[in-house]
Amino acid sequence: MGEILRRWLKGRRPLSAVAELSLFIAARAQLVHEVVGPALEAGVTVVADRYAASTVAYQGYGREMDLALVYGLNSAATGGLIPDLTVLLDLAPEKALGRKSGELSDAFEAAPSDFHARVRKGYLAQAADDPERWLVLEATQPQRVLSQQVWTKVQPLL
Repeated sequence: MGEILRRWLKGRRPLSAVAELSLFIAARAQLVHEVVGPALEAGVTVVADRYAASTVAYQGYGREMDLALVYGLNSAATGGLIPDLTVLLDLAPEKALGRKSGELSDAFEAAPSDFHARVRKGYLAQAADDPERWLVLEATQPQRVLSQQVWTKVQPLL
């Protein structure tokens, strides 16, 4: 269900901010219920490419929704489950979008530059609020350097 919702959400059909948030929260709740929770209970290490911080950044900061609402819904959807580590590959929005080739593939990528600036601000604010659980890396570094920095931080957690 989560993947179906995510694909639909990233389409070009415009949604209200509340509808968008609600669908992402529903997808996350189902993912935690079906995949993340059972994996953790079985002792499996879980690595995800998006989680609650993305909702805070995109819907809270990007869509300028009430942050207390976004945090509350995230907490309900995840049962309070938070990552041991969140890795942020930080890059100015204009550089990140400049790396894309061809047409922008979804509604988020096609959003105006001020939206992307707010999203980045949202990620950086979360990292600043909880620096022990975040690794923020300058994404213009070579891939080899970035992967070594990530591994250095992740290895002790395994």
